[in-house]
Amino acid sequence: MQLIKIYDTKTKKIRAITPLTARRMLIYTCGPTLYQQAHIGNMRAYVFADTLNRSMRHLGMKPKHVINFTDVGHLTDDADAGEDKVEKQAAKECETAKTITTRLGKLFIQDLKKLNIRTGRYKFPRATQHIREQIQLIQQLEKKGYAYSIKDGVYFNTQAYKGYGALGLPAEEEGNTHARIEQIAEKKHPHDFALWKRTPEGVTRQQEWDSPWGRGFPGWHIECSAMAIKLLGKTIDIHTGGADHIAVHHNNEIAQSEGATGEIFANVWMHVAFLTIKGEKISKSLNNVYTIDDLEQRGYDPVALRYLFLQASYRTPLSFSFAALDSAQTALNRLRKEYATLPFSPFSYISKQHNQEYRRKINISIANDLNTAKVLATVWDIANNSTLKPAEKRDLLYYADRTLGILPKKNKKISNESETTVPEEVQKLLNERNVARKDKNYKIADTLRKEIYNLGYDTVDTGDTSTVIKHPVKKTTNKQKQKS
Repeated sequence: MQLIKIYDTKTKKIRAITPLTARRMLIYTCGPTLYQQAHIGNMRAYVFADTLNRSMRHLGMKPKHVINFTDVGHLTDDADAGEDKVEKQAAKECETAKTITTRLGKLFIQDLKKLNIRTGRYKFPRATQHIREQIQLIQQLEKKGYAYSIKDGVYFNTQAYKGYGALGLPAEEEGNTHARIEQIAEKKHPHDFALWKRTPEGVTRQQEWDSPWGRGFPGWHIECSAMAIKLLGKTIDIHTGGADHIAVHHNNEIAQSEGATGEIFANVWMHVAFLTIKGEKISKSLNNVYTIDDLEQRGYDPVALRYLFLQASYRTPLSFSFAALDSAQTALNRLRKEYATLPFSPFSYISKQHNQEYRRKINISIANDLNTAKVLATVWDIANNSTLKPAEKRDLLYYADRTLGILPKKNKKISNESETTVPEEVQKLLNERNVARKDKNYKIADTLRKEIYNLGYDTVDTGDTSTVIKHPVKKTTNKQKQKS
C-alpha cells in the first residue's frame, strides 16, 4: 500500500498518515447550510473531498465518508447572533423550513452528480436528525465543567479548555477581542460560543426542541461534532472543509469534541483555499455568484469546472474566469475525444514497462498531498505518447481517472462520429445551437443541447462552435419494457 503524505493544518506540516484501522479511512467533511443553492466557490471543497475519497480508494483504502447537511442553527453572523439562515429563507419564500431544506438538499446532490461525484459513497446526515446526540454531548461538557448557562443559552467556556485555538487564530483575533463574533451579554470570554440557544420569549420558530436548558435549538458548531462522533467515532482520520472554517468553526469543533470525550477528535485537518473572481470573494453583494445551473445555461459541462479545480493545488487560492473555464472545457473535450477513439481491452494492463512507469508516476503524485496538477500533466503525456499501444493508453488514462473523475467509465465505448456523418435532424439542431451560443442565448442553447442528447448525441463545445459525439444506446430491460 502506497504511503500517503498530506498537509495537516494543525501541525502546518506535510505528514505521512496511517489509518486508525487498517485500510479503513474515516473522513468528515463540513457540508452546506441548506438555505440557498451552493455556488461554484462552495463546490471546490466538495470536488476536493471527492478527490480525496477517490485517491484513498485508488491507493488501497476503504473510506467511510460523511458530508453533513446543516438545516438548523447556522445564524446570519456565522456565530452566535442574528437570525437562523434557514428560518429567514423560509420566511422570505413563505415556505416551511423543511420544504426549503428538502428542496436544497436534493439540488445539492444533483449538483454533486453533475460534477461526477458518486454520491452513493457518502453519508449525508442532517443536523435535525441528531438533536438527541447534540443534547447528550452538551450534557457531557456540562459535567466536565466546560459549559455554562446564561439567559441567551448554554455556552462553551474556552478559558476552561487549555488547548483552544489548536488550528491557529488570525492575528487580529489572538487578543481579547474576536472580530467575527458579535458580543453577547454575559459571555465570559469573546471566544466562547453557543452550544444551545434558547428561543426568546415571544418568538415563534419553526424548528425548536425541548432540552434540559429550555426550548430552543443547537448551536452551529455542536452539530458537526455530534454527527461525526455518532457516525464515525470519537476519533477520526481526516476532517476537511473550506479555509474559512479554520479560525472559528473547526477550532470550536476540536474544543467541544475533545473536551467531551477526552480523546483526539481528528488526526489530520485538511482545508481548501478560496475560489475568487477577479481577486474578490464570491458574494451576492458583488453580483458574482454562479451556480452549476448558471454554467450549464452558458453551455458548459460541469465536469469542466472539476477539471479547472484539478489544475491547481487544493491549498492554493484559485481565481475563476470564464476564459479559464473555456480552456478547461477545450482540454476536457480534447481528452475525451482521444479517449473515445481508444479500444477497450480487459487485458491491456498486463505488465508493460511503460505501463508500470506511468502508474508509478500517477501514484507518487496522488500520494504527495493529492498533486492532481501533476496527475493531469502525466495524463497528457500519456495521451500524446505515440509509442504506447492504443489499448494500453486507454488503460493508463482510466487508471489516472480513478482519482481525477473526468472521463467515462472504463467499459463505456463512445463512437467518435464527426458532424458530417450525423443525421440531418441532429445537424440542424447543432447549427441552431451554434448560432444561439454565438448570440449568448444560453437558455436556448441549453434546450437545444437537451434535444440533441435525446436524439442520441452529446454536444462538445469548442470555442464558438460545437460538434457532437454519439453516446451509447442504453439497453432496455424487460422490467422497463413492462412499465412502458
